[in-house]
Amino acid sequence: MHNREKGKLGEEIAAKYLIGKGYRIVERNWNCRWGELDIIASKGDTTVFVEVKYRTSLQYGEPEYSVHFKKYTHMIRTIQMFLSKHRHAGSRWRIDVITVLKTDSSYLIKHYTGLYR
Repeated sequence: MHNREKGKLGEEIAAKYLIGKGYRIVERNWNCRWGELDIIASKGDTTVFVEVKYRTSLQYGEPEYSVHFKKYTHMIRTIQMFLSKHRHAGSRWRIDVITVLKTDSSYLIKHYTGLYR
């Protein structure tokens, strides 16, 4: 399985997880010149921008450690562009990270909420 396919699988698992937790998926893979937002969801009056990290092993470390400052900088610019284009300026929003780690028989999912508000 290629990296792009792995990423799509991780995003699909994360989207199903979010739906199961009562989130509504607004959009997936929204992009502009600053970058791409994996999942845009909403819950209540908050828009949630979700970065998904999928790994099949821990060979390169825990997936959550691959979300670094530069990634957040690009995400924030991309989020600002999304908010301005969709007239959500001034609305409540946050950044979450969902990690998906393949185990022998299923997936280990971790959801980190409110990493940036």
